[in-house]
Amino acid sequence: RLDDLDPVAVDRYLTDLAQKKKHSGITRNEYITSIKSLTKWAVTFRRMKDDPLSGLKVTERRAIDPAHPRRALSMGEISKLLDAAERRPLLELQTIRIGRHAGKQIANVDQRVKAKALQKGRERRLVYMMAVWTGLRRNEIRQLTWGDIHLETIPGHIRLRARTTKSKRADSLPIHPQLADELRGWKPQDAAADDCVVSAVPNMKCLRADLAMAGIASKDGSHR
Repeated sequence: RLDDLDPVAVDRYLTDLAQKKKHSGITRNEYITSIKSLTKWAVTFRRMKDDPLSGLKVTERRAIDPAHPRRALSMGEISKLLDAAERRPLLELQTIRIGRHAGKQIANVDQRVKAKALQKGRERRLVYMMAVWTGLRRNEIRQLTWGDIHLETIPGHIRLRARTTKSKRADSLPIHPQLADELRGWKPQDAAADDCVVSAVPNMKCLRADLAMAGIASKDGSHR
């Protein structure tokens, strides 16, 4: 109940949650912001006389040690990643797993299966390229439809719908010429506006495998 809200209890709960689930300081701040939005609403609409959580503060961003420090890939590394992503689906099918030829890429692959693997590689390359040139998250890329992609303008642009973005805000992103060329080559002639641009987005396990094939360490010497 609203009357049960207590800043000490909330702070203790968030601390325990961070220790058990190893949530970052950023996640803690998001939880504090959410629950304080509730109490502010309750005061505004006279469900509560005072805000019991007014003294509960978020931690300054600069004082938070990131749980997963990031690093940027160089242009050379990006090129290697795109190449590996495109080639790996077929190479995996061609690689012998057991026996005296284990590790050799000499397995016979049916032409239809080969065509699907090549298509999968092209799609994965396109997904990574969209992530690089737009900064979109995986789920945002997954929800893109051809109706969101506008290649007839100069430059081309992506019209983001509010309901598909994490921030829940509509936006427009310019499309890099290299990405525009890739999208034109990928778009089916009979594509409908509500058809998804890609059928799948690689998960982190897939990304790590692509990085490994490209010879890129998932963590550098500074553990980023």
